[in-house]
Amino acid sequence: MMYYNKRVVNRSSRIINDWQGPDTLEVCPVENYDIYQNYIDELDPSVRFDNYYFVSPSLSTHIYRTQLLDLGDEFNYEDSVLFMLEDLKNDDGVISNIEEGNTCIIIDMGVELVNEETYRLVDKFFGHLKCHHNVKYWTMYENCEWEGTIEIISASRTVLRYGDWNWNEGLSIPLTDNEPRHILSLNRRLRTNRILLMAELLKRNLNISKDFYLSFLGSANDNITPQMDKDAITGIASYHSDDYDKEIFERIAEEIYDTRLPYNPEIDRDEWFGSSSLDRVSEMFPIRQKIYAEVITEFTSTNNGMVSISEKLSQAILSKKPFIVVGDKGFMAHLKELGFRTFDDFWSEEYDKGSHIQHRVKLIGDSIEKILTIPLEVDDYGVVIYDSNMQEILEHNYNHYKDNFVHNVDKRILTSLSIDDNLKLKPGLTSKQIKKIDDLDWNNKIWYSENTQVAIIPTESNIVLDEISPKLGFKLISIDDVDFENTSLVALSHDPRKRLYMGAVALAKELGKETEEILSMVLDGDKEILQDARIKQQELPYDNIDYLFDLDNPYEDGFYRPIDHDSRSRIHRIVREISHIIQRKLVFKSHMSNQIKWESAWADEKVDKLLNSNYVYDMFKDHFELYFKKGTWRNRHPSNIPSLRGRFDKFLTEFFEEQDGIIEYFKEKGHSDYFNASLMPEYWTNHIMIMKNIGLHYAPRDTKILDMGTHFGITPKFLESEGFTEVNCTNSYEEAGDMLPDLQHMWKEIDLVPMDIHIRPQQKFKLGKKYDVILVTMSNIFWQSDRIVNFSQGSVSQNWETVDGKTGAQSTFFMPYMLKDIKFFIENVKEYLEPGGIAVLQPYPFVYNEFHNFSIESKFLLQYQNRDTGYEYPLSTIHSPKAELNDFIVIQNR
Repeated sequence: MMYYNKRVVNRSSRIINDWQGPDTLEVCPVENYDIYQNYIDELDPSVRFDNYYFVSPSLSTHIYRTQLLDLGDEFNYEDSVLFMLEDLKNDDGVISNIEEGNTCIIIDMGVELVNEETYRLVDKFFGHLKCHHNVKYWTMYENCEWEGTIEIISASRTVLRYGDWNWNEGLSIPLTDNEPRHILSLNRRLRTNRILLMAELLKRNLNISKDFYLSFLGSANDNITPQMDKDAITGIASYHSDDYDKEIFERIAEEIYDTRLPYNPEIDRDEWFGSSSLDRVSEMFPIRQKIYAEVITEFTSTNNGMVSISEKLSQAILSKKPFIVVGDKGFMAHLKELGFRTFDDFWSEEYDKGSHIQHRVKLIGDSIEKILTIPLEVDDYGVVIYDSNMQEILEHNYNHYKDNFVHNVDKRILTSLSIDDNLKLKPGLTSKQIKKIDDLDWNNKIWYSENTQVAIIPTESNIVLDEISPKLGFKLISIDDVDFENTSLVALSHDPRKRLYMGAVALAKELGKETEEILSMVLDGDKEILQDARIKQQELPYDNIDYLFDLDNPYEDGFYRPIDHDSRSRIHRIVREISHIIQRKLVFKSHMSNQIKWESAWADEKVDKLLNSNYVYDMFKDHFELYFKKGTWRNRHPSNIPSLRGRFDKFLTEFFEEQDGIIEYFKEKGHSDYFNASLMPEYWTNHIMIMKNIGLHYAPRDTKILDMGTHFGITPKFLESEGFTEVNCTNSYEEAGDMLPDLQHMWKEIDLVPMDIHIRPQQKFKLGKKYDVILVTMSNIFWQSDRIVNFSQGSVSQNWETVDGKTGAQSTFFMPYMLKDIKFFIENVKEYLEPGGIAVLQPYPFVYNEFHNFSIESKFLLQYQNRDTGYEYPLSTIHSPKAELNDFIVIQNR
């Protein structure tokens, strides 16, 4: 029943929202139809109509906003609904669709108080049609029996808003410091019953500040000023002068009006109070725990015997609070007919029979005074405690609301949307149904969303069951019922090393052993340990998974590669929503103790060695390869966020503005041309493209990065500006030659200390630790200049640079690495990569594709030019206009 809080990922074309209307027709945001989309999505495709049209106060005020503004009231839903009905009636396409029997029209008056005249108009417009039974009128009244041809369905949609809120989850919400009080009453928009209740409280001289938690916010918004609200309050005095002095209403305007309790400050007040977010219940739950009873000032207060129930009642019931309702005549009696229990054994409910709201409010005053005499019994935290009789009623109402009432309303709505009222739901089990099954067989099952054509492989974590399934509409179905050729397959997991470690921690605790002892047993191949479910990695269909979701690094933007465009769109939307759910609900806060232990162990050299051993990798090879190929942040491309390109350009400008002395220093140096080129953003085009391709947009900021051959040190300083905390760099002091003093001057100025590492072919270099990312960009590391011999005018030298005396053109000579040198260097680099780590090697200029002599090397390097690992064809730059010479390879460890 997460219709209100279920996120829409794909919108169906069945809902028609572009039918022919007036010339002044406003565009109604498509998301305004999402609640209906979610309803239809629950139905089996066999009972869905081809087309649906919806009329509601919310939709009509959007569509006819211009006309309503001309009338002077943009919120006049009564007139806008009439406009919408008129246009639907006069639209030949709509009428033709209805007559053909493939269309359903829902007149949704289930959220606002709408009089009988609107129903009469609907009956007049559509009751004579051949397929009039496909036109349904939803009303918020529980017991509406107007006579007519068009079917009336009691469908107060607001009562479904919070049906999935759970009391036990609410208990995990931290308590506030609020003192216990007797009464809570929440009032927003000005309505007669609310104003009269305040008048009654003041007339009785009740101590509101001491005994009540009260909000009385009024209707103020962009169109209604606080003064207009106050005038409305005092203006009602003349109608009730027999019961209350005018002074009472003046006190309401000056003393009570704008009384506030905390609400979500991050969004507009009216939007918040009109929302269906479960957080609305959660936010007030700590306060409700500190009050004895709630006085609910309902949306309506009619005297004709028809009762409407809104979300206001459901919040009190879900919070297990007794209540008084200032609403329709017979409200409490109707609740009893619906199977709820009320509180006439504790205080008088005679108010429910009052002929008019004025009479009912007076009697409610008596009941409130009775409640104020009840001694508050609280626990050590100030939470109100009830006696067993009251507790029995509260438990009954909570269970009846969740298990019966909302299901009945839900069934009415879904039935009315089904062809011939033949209700048939999509196959599969919802999360709520699953939780009621004690011995569910999970074999041959998969989570599936027909709306998105995405399936999620079940995981040992409860995240899909508790969070993703209800919020995104996934159901558990048989694998045999899924068309995998047209379905994107998603798996959820952690870094396999982390899962292994956390499993070892749990097992060690159970067996009374040290974690390292368990890991040692794993390394020794202990079969019992390997077979333990907490150590054994999840079995996954490795070849078929489109996307492995990294639970430790959720992101709401960007997309993964490599997949075709259509499936990428599906997965991108689902992954974004899953990420939002994880981040919003902090699902993994329960794992924080293990997280802390993991981070501590990760820094331990011995444990690090165990987890990165070849034995562990070989044991779980498929899982490692799947994670590093499809799950890690390294494969993520940015989308709809500020680009690295833009951020780097800004950094470069600001960096050299702060280091203007360095620019002056290099002005007269022999290598000033090279330095000046590095001042231009265009020089760094391929560097930034590489950083983007290997996922540095999304990399955790403690990612270990090494920039080899850093030269001026621009790359590590940029990465530090991006928040990376583990950035190191190297440079060959020998290779720098006579430029070394100038480089050292710059490094000192910018607080950089590169490691001195000189790379030689067929000789191993050593680094102090392993890295997640190693960058070797625009590098002459691969030049074998010391093997060059220059023979000129009878003399020999190893001068590998010459200058043409006539043109001034400079020539450079070098011998590139041969195949055996390349292989040796790659294996050397791999020694210092974490599992899944990436090294980008860009020997500049890249000559292997330029000459036939290097065809063997060229063919070998092709295996490292794979989009799976972040390779992208190089770009031309102002420094190196021929793009091919900027080519590179990407090495991924394992």
